[in-house]
Amino acid sequence: MGQKAAVAVHSDSILREIKSKREKMMECANEKGFTNEDTIKCSQELDELIYVYQTCFCSPSEPKAEVRTFIANLTMVLPKALTGIIQILLISI
Repeated sequence: MGQKAAVAVHSDSILREIKSKREKMMECANEKGFTNEDTIKCSQELDELIYVYQTCFCSPSEPKAEVRTFIANLTMVLPKALTGIIQILLISI
């Protein structure tokens, strides 16, 4: 296998891991809540995978489509998470 083919296989492997971890994080958030320790841990693991992918396979000026999709999805999830955090804070006051 040539170097380019090996890089492509590794890139695909990381993208599959990112997709799987994102799905696991969303399931965890829906079942346990956005501020649950398991959800946060899953989110941090996803962040690490995305960082590895970006540093290894993305040019600095152009994020890959998968990363753009993740960011778009994150903008939908964050308001829900922040609303949950605000509600918790208001209850504790």
